[in-house]
Amino acid sequence: MPSDVIKCPVCHASHVPVSSPSPSPFSGVQASTCAQCGHFFKFRTLGPTKSTISLTVNGKQYTVGTEYGPSTALNTFLRDQRISVGTKHMCFAGGCGSCLVEAKLFEPITEQRLSYAVNSCLAPLYSCDGWEIRTVEHIGNLRDGLHPIQKQIADYNGSQCGYCTPGQVMNMFALKEFYGTGLTKKQVEDSFDGVICRCTGYRPILDAFKDMAIPHNKKCNNTVGDIEDLKGKVCSRTGKSCIGECSSQPSGAMTHMVFADTQWFKPTTEKDVTAILDANKGKKIRFLLGNTAKGIYNDQSPDNFDVVLDLTGFREMYGISFDSDIVLGAGLTLTHFVDIFTRMSAAEDYFGECANLLQRVANLPVRNRGTWAGNLVTKHVHREFPSDVFVMFHVLKAQIWTGFMGDSVDITDFLNTDISGKLILAMSYTDLDKDDIIKFYKVAQRNQNDHSYVTGGFRVKLDKTQGFLIKEPPVLAFGGIGATFDRASKTEAYLNGKNIGDATVFKTALATLASEVVVDSSPVLSSPDYRKSLALSLFYKFVLHIVGDEAGMKFRSATSQLYYDRPISSGQQSYDTNKIEWPVTEPMKKLEANAQACGEAVYVDDIPAYPGQLEAAFVLSTVGSATLESIDSTDALKIPGVIRVITATDIPGDNNWFFPPFQPEEVNL
Repeated sequence: MPSDVIKCPVCHASHVPVSSPSPSPFSGVQASTCAQCGHFFKFRTLGPTKSTISLTVNGKQYTVGTEYGPSTALNTFLRDQRISVGTKHMCFAGGCGSCLVEAKLFEPITEQRLSYAVNSCLAPLYSCDGWEIRTVEHIGNLRDGLHPIQKQIADYNGSQCGYCTPGQVMNMFALKEFYGTGLTKKQVEDSFDGVICRCTGYRPILDAFKDMAIPHNKKCNNTVGDIEDLKGKVCSRTGKSCIGECSSQPSGAMTHMVFADTQWFKPTTEKDVTAILDANKGKKIRFLLGNTAKGIYNDQSPDNFDVVLDLTGFREMYGISFDSDIVLGAGLTLTHFVDIFTRMSAAEDYFGECANLLQRVANLPVRNRGTWAGNLVTKHVHREFPSDVFVMFHVLKAQIWTGFMGDSVDITDFLNTDISGKLILAMSYTDLDKDDIIKFYKVAQRNQNDHSYVTGGFRVKLDKTQGFLIKEPPVLAFGGIGATFDRASKTEAYLNGKNIGDATVFKTALATLASEVVVDSSPVLSSPDYRKSLALSLFYKFVLHIVGDEAGMKFRSATSQLYYDRPISSGQQSYDTNKIEWPVTEPMKKLEANAQACGEAVYVDDIPAYPGQLEAAFVLSTVGSATLESIDSTDALKIPGVIRVITATDIPGDNNWFFPPFQPEEVNL
């Protein structure tokens, strides 16, 4: 049992143990007599713990106990405590970006704390222990002056309604803090996929911020030039590449908080993690890092679990090693993956191919917190989830490492493996050689921030001395097809040892693929026929990529991927005005622009509720198209908190809806 709250196994009364004079209080097997029912029982404690969390917001430290629930978002805390009303909220799914704040988080390559834009609506409050956070009001305000980023978006007319403007500002602020003077226009344009503006069309926003960047890419000073530079040590325990620190010395007291139905742990050592898992076998355990899955599936909310293990303070989750095998820790975010693969692309082209795919997963703020392990577990729990990470790992022939005993499972068996209560610690794969060719394709409604219709990942090993001879079974992996189909195993077996440049071989492979692709049907997905045709088309596209100039001229254009080669966008706005007449007809900045840019513009949702304030909600018919004969509100008025049911008959006068040139339409009931 944890040390700060002990429950009697008979009457379930809670007890707080008293510290002993021992140098290691609350450690080992203890005994107690229940003060309520008198039952004598023993319990095991895990060692010194703390039962509060602390975070710093805009330079001020806040300490929080268990007064909130385990799923409470950082955004709720900031707004309810009136710490930052400029930090907005809307979707609570990481899709709109109006809730962005800047947080300094651990970056495993430099082992420093760097600035990242974070969705405060997805970050559980209790996972923010030790965070340094800045919000839009702190970096600049109307009284002391605007930050240059705030002034820039205001001067460029980058706000209209202004609700998303604080998110735009904080996204750019985090980028500037992260890249410094090396921030490029392309990085700016590629990094605004997570803040949705429904007013401006983005041109003035991107113009404002791209004008604060350098016009071309600069080489990163700490770019890794070669895979050999990341050679790691071999772990004496597992015999595999070292994936982090194995020290048994704690880096600080473990956090343990007890809520009504959930226990929250933040372990710092392997010993802590092992003890918690041993003590909670059979319970629903949530291994928590980014919590971004909650934005898609609400069943992943922390309060749906008996035990939450916040692993952000467990350093072994962040290991990086390039030895005989490439090993990457489960705590690495998708942003870390993109950074690592981009750095390594100078050594091997396939790293760049992986980075390009990952940059189309979710959006930048979600990638800043979402980990590859969390993405993979989401796929394990929800088989219909179109995981691009899962497709990529198939192509890399990855092994997934669980626990501390060196256990691994091949990615092909991962979905059929019971991972309940098992900690995913790392992934590994053998580096590709010069004969391996891999390619990824993704078709979605949008280039960024969207689930795919179909993702295709392909890998072949060619014998170049014999044309396009495939030397070993290839990998043909797909996402978005269905809950049970992810590999075209029959087509892979057929292609082994075949010359893919042979037209007959290709046609047979295409027919085999068509016969084994089983597409799920769902009202929320595109049609099965469309997605099946996409799977075949992406394979066709890959074959054309392999044969290159050997393909006919009319087919070669199909190999291009426009979203990779798209130039930086540009646009102009002209004013039909005569400077001689100024200030008459002179363009001027919107009066509210500065207030919107620094988060001081007040919206209805920002106004605190008055004592006794009532809220109204529409009651919808359960029939889509019907004539209501009467409304009986008797049962509704019996519900606690319901004061009155208002219908059209309560509104005096002519209750009409009128829009020219149509005739007035009466609103009944």
